[in-house]
Amino acid sequence: MNIKTLRHTTAKIALALMLACPWVASCSSDSPAAPYAGTRSLCFAVDNISIGSRVSHDGYKSAFEEGDKIGCVIIDTKKAGDDRYMANTCWEYNNDGFLILRKVFDANNALQNLTDNTIITPDAVKAAEGEEWIKLANDEAAYKMLFYYPYTGFDEIKEELQSATDASEISYPNVITDNLGDKNLDFISKNYLALPVGKTNSPSWVEPLSLAWTCYPTFVNINQSVKAGFNRSEFMYATSTPTNTSGTINLKFSKKMAEFEVDCDVELSGVFFQNATNGVVRGRAFDFSSDKFTTIEYSYEWNAPIFRKEANVITKEKFIPHYHNGKYRLILPAQDAFACQLNFTIEGNQYSIALEQNITELKENHLYIIHINKAGECTIKINDWQDDGSGVIVDKDETN
Repeated sequence: MNIKTLRHTTAKIALALMLACPWVASCSSDSPAAPYAGTRSLCFAVDNISIGSRVSHDGYKSAFEEGDKIGCVIIDTKKAGDDRYMANTCWEYNNDGFLILRKVFDANNALQNLTDNTIITPDAVKAAEGEEWIKLANDEAAYKMLFYYPYTGFDEIKEELQSATDASEISYPNVITDNLGDKNLDFISKNYLALPVGKTNSPSWVEPLSLAWTCYPTFVNINQSVKAGFNRSEFMYATSTPTNTSGTINLKFSKKMAEFEVDCDVELSGVFFQNATNGVVRGRAFDFSSDKFTTIEYSYEWNAPIFRKEANVITKEKFIPHYHNGKYRLILPAQDAFACQLNFTIEGNQYSIALEQNITELKENHLYIIHINKAGECTIKINDWQDDGSGVIVDKDETN
């Protein structure tokens, strides 16, 4: 019996005793607070991630790490259009595999009282069983939960920015070069490609900043060498439509990005990916309401949001991968008409491999495995994580 089952079995026994002997609860001086208006008591458990996207990956499987922040857009499917949008919420992953509700922002981006709001709250009645239990506070709404990783919060952006001493310490996708500026709202709006999800785009002078949930920009970092920058280049998604029944809901996140993995028979150095002529797509827009990506429309106005500027959406800069356990990994958005060179050095000799000779597009939830031999020649395999992450090669095994 795993820890999730044990904890919740114990909880059911305790609840049965209380129902059988109601005077035990009513006479206690430590009786719980009155329940909220909602009647559904739920908790969310995360299945093992069958995708090797995290730095802590084990082959083709991985798991969230304790303290990881995961977002969730909550909508009411009884309504239409933007009226469906109820809240953006922040959850924290714990070592037992559960998500803990930490913050609730309503449709106006206003931070709500966590224990007293009309959308979602911790379940005070079940607090002794574990802080993972929550209440859906509005029984009139038809809830749908749209979970995503990574969560991007305005407070978290500001905290990291204030503590950073140079641009390399910023892990949220950005266009910062060397100057960290005044570290104020104006600086964030002009340099950050990652901002919180909201019902609509908030004006650039209003705190907290937010970007619309139906056209939400998702960008990767150009430099993914640092663990946090690599993880925040990821985008994973899971949905849940709670029924009228209380209980535990298991979430299975799907990978919405593509990823490269590079290893070699000998030591590599100077590894980077680049298309210096036409560029590589760095960002796309995600529609939470349809679970689909769209192409970001460019704007050439001087005051256009930075995520709509062509030079930021398609970049000619060098992508630096993350090195971990003898392998280089790089996350990129799925894209058609892919063209990119993999550059590296072996024992002082420089090599450049045109990946488009074998890879003409990048697909969501696919791992592109590149093995390089001592002569600088590469074998390419494509792994589809769509099933259970077991490492099934689905496309090619070719030598360039």
